[in-house]
Amino acid sequence: METIWIIGAGQFGMRAVTSLSRRHKNLKIVLVDQDCEKLDRARGMECITVHSDGGAYLETHLKPGNLPDWIVPALPVHLVWEWCLRQLGPEGLTRVNISSEIDGQLPNPMHGSNGDIYVSHANFILEERMAETPEKVYDFLKELLIKAKPAAKQEFKELSEFAKELDAIEQLESWDGSFYSEKLKQKRFSLDDEKLKPYFKLENVIEGVFMITGRLYGLSFEEVFDVDKYHPEVKTYRIYDSNNKFVSLFYADFHPREGKRAGAWMTSFKPQFIMNNKNERPQVSNVCNFTKPTENKPSLLTFNEVTTLFHEFGHALHGILANTIYPSLSGTSVYWDFVELPSQILENWCYEKEALEVFARHYETEEPIPMSLVESIKESATFQEGMATMRQLSFGFLDMSWHASDPSVISDVKKHEVKAFEDTLLYPNNPETCMSVSFAHIFQGGYSAGYYSYKWAEVLDADAFDYFKEKGIFNREVAEKFKDHILSKGGTEKPMVLYKRFRGREPKIEALLERAGLMKKTA
Repeated sequence: METIWIIGAGQFGMRAVTSLSRRHKNLKIVLVDQDCEKLDRARGMECITVHSDGGAYLETHLKPGNLPDWIVPALPVHLVWEWCLRQLGPEGLTRVNISSEIDGQLPNPMHGSNGDIYVSHANFILEERMAETPEKVYDFLKELLIKAKPAAKQEFKELSEFAKELDAIEQLESWDGSFYSEKLKQKRFSLDDEKLKPYFKLENVIEGVFMITGRLYGLSFEEVFDVDKYHPEVKTYRIYDSNNKFVSLFYADFHPREGKRAGAWMTSFKPQFIMNNKNERPQVSNVCNFTKPTENKPSLLTFNEVTTLFHEFGHALHGILANTIYPSLSGTSVYWDFVELPSQILENWCYEKEALEVFARHYETEEPIPMSLVESIKESATFQEGMATMRQLSFGFLDMSWHASDPSVISDVKKHEVKAFEDTLLYPNNPETCMSVSFAHIFQGGYSAGYYSYKWAEVLDADAFDYFKEKGIFNREVAEKFKDHILSKGGTEKPMVLYKRFRGREPKIEALLERAGLMKKTA
């Protein structure tokens, strides 16, 4: 077995170390650093602690017969990766003194020759995602495309006919779509947010999400007033389990104010972790911007805001129910394409009669929401899902077209984009537009080689909720499995391993297609 000493391993980076180890099983890696205790010893690698006289200490190891095959100094990470792979080429490992040869000699590993570690930026990103490789992402996108396209084409045909009937539009263009889609939706469902809002008083919705998660996970919530908070409007709760044991502190900040950022999100002020045999419990916050109550009317939510509250509380549960040793692996510290499962699955209860009956009551009369409105909500949720799926897939294909290959060979951005979109186009191509140049999401927006994860997460939550529906949406056995194998584990194991423990198998795309109503439309 070949041996490499990584000197200054802490600067080298554990991701680089594990990547090297995973790709080359015949390689023995020895980590050399001034404080090996800070390195992740659980990865089964040998460590040598070097004190202040590091050079002299190492000389005692660098004797004939005890030489490593490689010595890698602490260099900028991209230089080290490039050098490592070059030395792992067909010629095998070479015993060299690299300290005087390596610095400043190497190109960027993402754009080097065949010796590069990562063939593309997507390969680099996806190594720490559930999808793992660009090939798996493409397979996923193509499978969804094949199954959703017939429904999308049918929906587009219906929309085109509606626009023609309404305004004599002969060719529906992309800029017409939103207007006529909204008109068709109003005609088909007669669903108005103003009719729904009286049934979604904020306090009732908060009570509802607490009661639902209480039934699922045995949690109870106590509002408390002795906790320091950053603004008087913030509410604080202590959360306990079924044995009345403290689980978490929860902060709720639900209204806009001057200087507050717009949007909705979950924040962890203190993660869960175990130290000195003590399980330190988390402090978690949900922040939203719902309309403030007035003297005459409480805060009333649109249905979209209701699902937002449930979504963010799903993220909160991921932190609240965490049970890991290390804070860096606790709660939402998971792969990007897995982190939305706990949030998106909780949204499903908003569409279920059995759940809506818990909290959807008219704020004046206390009457439960009429079932006719519930049915309209469920039916409208699948409106033009085929077209919406094609839109998301087009963005996913465009993203991968830029990041899963060498972009230096692309000479015409518009032609490249048209090629990436060709299988997902419903509207005629507009030669005067070019989305790539404004699609910040997949460049500096953090979603490079990751836009697929929106649909990926939808498949996960649809398949997981199917399990609840099979057994009952408040089934404690299924909920305990979800808590034990998903919510509590954080990033301690690979997401697919955890999901299969919960579900007993890998997720199926059909669950999403069924929920979206696409199976019926293509039947």
